[in-house]
Amino acid sequence: MSKSLWLLLYMVAGFALFLGGCAAPESVSVQRYFWPIPPEDPKVEFIGVYSSEDSFEKSDFLKAQQAFLGKEDQKPFRGPYGVAADDEGKVFVSDVYTKNIRVYDFNSKKVSFLLAKTYLQKPYDLDMDSAKNLYVVDPGLSKVLVLSRTGENLYAYGNKDSLQQPVYVAINERLRRLYVSDAGSHKIVVFDLDSREVVFEFGGLGAGDGQFFSCQGVAIDRDDNVYVADMLNARVQVFDRDGNFKSKFGTRGDDIFTFEFPKDLAFDVDDNLWLVDSRRPYYRAYQKDGTLLLVVGAEQRTKHPMALAYPVSIHITPKSAIYVTDFLNRRFSQWQYVTPEYLLQNPITPK
Repeated sequence: MSKSLWLLLYMVAGFALFLGGCAAPESVSVQRYFWPIPPEDPKVEFIGVYSSEDSFEKSDFLKAQQAFLGKEDQKPFRGPYGVAADDEGKVFVSDVYTKNIRVYDFNSKKVSFLLAKTYLQKPYDLDMDSAKNLYVVDPGLSKVLVLSRTGENLYAYGNKDSLQQPVYVAINERLRRLYVSDAGSHKIVVFDLDSREVVFEFGGLGAGDGQFFSCQGVAIDRDDNVYVADMLNARVQVFDRDGNFKSKFGTRGDDIFTFEFPKDLAFDVDDNLWLVDSRRPYYRAYQKDGTLLLVVGAEQRTKHPMALAYPVSIHITPKSAIYVTDFLNRRFSQWQYVTPEYLLQNPITPK
């Protein structure tokens, strides 16, 4: 991918103007918002931001019906954290405070709870495998639970002996492995997907290469390398598939090239790394060597639909939909990584 397509400094300077000049409601808008602004080649499109059932775009009939009969419980978020989507119209978001998974159904424009009666204690990160099963990290249970999309409890990984405080998870179906970050032991614990037994672990408390101080998000590239958000060391570390240290990037600071609390990671179809930092009101894209490519957001924490206040999770689907949960604003936003295939199906037409 040509570096000229990204134009980092132009984009950072321009996005603040873009936010200031465009206001979008908390729903999918008829107006399309790209970044960078055409005629530059767009890299992401803003789709919408969702905090309750009210965030869905409604027909005139439904608006009239609600005005006459009143609204049902809109199921607003209390503590949105992990997010995963099935590319078929459903988005799953864990809610720490309601101890459940909220299901946003974009087909029916409804929000529901995945579990009729919850047994979760503190659902954090989510991931989804190719069979559309949902992996739920619960540090309260010291487990990663696997649920069907209808809420059936299938099986689990880990217990108090193997996991102290699991927080994030990444699935590698090619290697049949599950990588779980354990902020309590400052290690990455690796399970066999089939036997559900621990295969190995790596890390440990410290600031040296291969050590962590509260490891958080985990992402796996197309070469099976493992990227870990080393939050309190303010860096990202890179390991091979077997946990051998390879490289690192990032330092602590207060500008766009540095980190405060790097929180979660995800790769897109072009193997670019996307990262959220919970102390920054934007998310960023990197080359795999740590070269900063793109910044999307604002200069300060805000409730603006296209910016962030306290992002905690990022998820990118096989169809390149990007989802970011904002814990402080109690919502999640949806973006689209603009691929040639996406533009063919959704061409940009000048007005």
